[in-house]
Amino acid sequence: KSRSVCSGSIPEGTQKEIPMLDFLKKVLGSGNDAKLKKLEKTVDAVMALEEAYRGLTDEELQGKTAEFKARLAKGETLDDLLVEAFSLLKTPGIRLLIAGSGRINPPLETLIRSNDRIELINRYIQDEEFQPILERTDFLVLPYRRASQSGVIPMCFAAGKTVVVTDVGALAEQVPQETGILVRPSPADIAQAIDYLYATPGLISQYGKAAHDYAVTHLSWEHSANLLLSHLSASSLS
Repeated sequence: KSRSVCSGSIPEGTQKEIPMLDFLKKVLGSGNDAKLKKLEKTVDAVMALEEAYRGLTDEELQGKTAEFKARLAKGETLDDLLVEAFSLLKTPGIRLLIAGSGRINPPLETLIRSNDRIELINRYIQDEEFQPILERTDFLVLPYRRASQSGVIPMCFAAGKTVVVTDVGALAEQVPQETGILVRPSPADIAQAIDYLYATPGLISQYGKAAHDYAVTHLSWEHSANLLLSHLSASSLS
């Protein structure tokens, strides 16, 4: 059985252990020893956090949200918290596929590429590539910090994929009840939603079917045309 999430792709299985410093030297070259030592310390810290978070209760994990908010208020960025949020996941064997264009700071990109549980496709995704990516995943995570609406959500729904979406802008209007999960833009909340779906796997297919049904009945050209005609008719009568 494969487990997949996109923003990720998640097959189960044992992971090959690669000495982290050796891997980073291959990526950066031995002339960057100072940078390598700094990154190695960060990787060690992340691994230590993963072990620490495994022992937390659900209530203690939820409490991390307030801590993240306080740290953001003090100037930390979500990039600083990304690897820590990945460590919050309790579900074993998860592999994450991050797909799409956008700037990633070099140290974070190096950490992502050095983690054999994360695949990064850091470029614009062509329309013809989107369906094959969806087929590799169980659901998609859309961790927007700011947004009005998303064109990705209806594409996911049309493919029968449920979503975990941050509740910013008007995104909540695009995700009716039981078609996906809305969360606060917090690493702890996103991780908790992913774990929840894998702890209750029937919801992945249930929400995916509901999302597809919603796309067929409410996101079709026919439905949009009928809505427009209804509004035009009501306007002409008033």
